[in-house]
Amino acid sequence: IRQSEGVTLSAGQQAAVDAAVTLLESAITGDVGDIGSFTRSAGTCAGATTPALDESLDDVIIYLEFVPIDGAGGTLGSAGPCLVRSGTALSALGGMRFDTDDLDAIEALGLLDDIIVHEMMHVLGFGTFWESPVDLLEQQSDPANPEHVPGMTDTHFTGAAALAEFAAIGGGSYTGGNIVPVENDTANFGTGSLDGHWRESVFDDELMTPAANLGSNPMSSLTIASFSDLGYTVDLGAAESYSPTFSIVLGPVSQVEVDLSGDMWRGRIDAIDPDGTIRRIR
Repeated sequence: IRQSEGVTLSAGQQAAVDAAVTLLESAITGDVGDIGSFTRSAGTCAGATTPALDESLDDVIIYLEFVPIDGAGGTLGSAGPCLVRSGTALSALGGMRFDTDDLDAIEALGLLDDIIVHEMMHVLGFGTFWESPVDLLEQQSDPANPEHVPGMTDTHFTGAAALAEFAAIGGGSYTGGNIVPVENDTANFGTGSLDGHWRESVFDDELMTPAANLGSNPMSSLTIASFSDLGYTVDLGAAESYSPTFSIVLGPVSQVEVDLSGDMWRGRIDAIDPDGTIRRIR
C-alpha cells in the first residue's frame, strides 16, 4: 500500500490499513506472476493520484488517496484495478480513494477497518473482474452495463468454488432464485454497487454487500472462494465467523446503515505482459 502525494495517515488509519493487508494476505496465499520491468507516466489509477513509475512488480501495488468527493454522507470512496496481468487478469496496480468529508464519521462508527478491506477486495478483482475475460456473472442488473438485458435481473455469480462454498454455508436452502445472488436492487443501490457485490437482502452483514453494518461485517468463506474462481490461491480457513440463514429470503432493504454505493471503479483498465508491455482492455 502506497500513499498518494500529500496523504498522511493517522495512527488509527495506518493500523486499519495494516490490519486489512494482514487479513487479505491470510486469505489469498499464493504468489502471482512477477512483472520484470514496467514504466507508467504520472497520472491516476482508479481515481487515486500516482507518480511516474519505473520498476519491477511483485504482487500488487495499491495507491491510497484521501480527497474531497461529494461531501459528507455521499460516496464514501471507490476502488479498483487500473492494471491487470495479461492472460490471467489478476490485479497488478490499483487505487483506493476515500472522501475526506466522511473519514471521521467512518472511524467514529468503528468501520474504517472493514471498509478498507472491502475496497481492497475490489482492487483485487471482487466485482470489478467478474465479466470479461472470466465470464462469471449472469443477468447483469445495472442498466449502464453493456451486458444488461431488461427483464433479466436475477444477477448471480457462477464460479464453481463460490457455488460449492455457498452450499457449504447453508445455501442449499436458498429459495430466492439463481445462485450465488449478486446485488440487483436498483431502488436502493446504483451504478458502482449493482453487479459487483453480494446481495444485501440475502447476505445482510457479510463484508462484501453494498452496505456496511454497524458492528460486525465478517469476511465469509464464500467471499474467499470467489477469489479462487478468479485464479488466486486461497485459504478458506482464514474466513471469519458467519452464520447466515437462507431458508427465507429477506425482504427489500428498508434502511441502509452505511451505504457503500458507487464504490467500484468503472473506468479505464490496462493489461500488462510479463515484459512490461501495456495495452488498454477497457
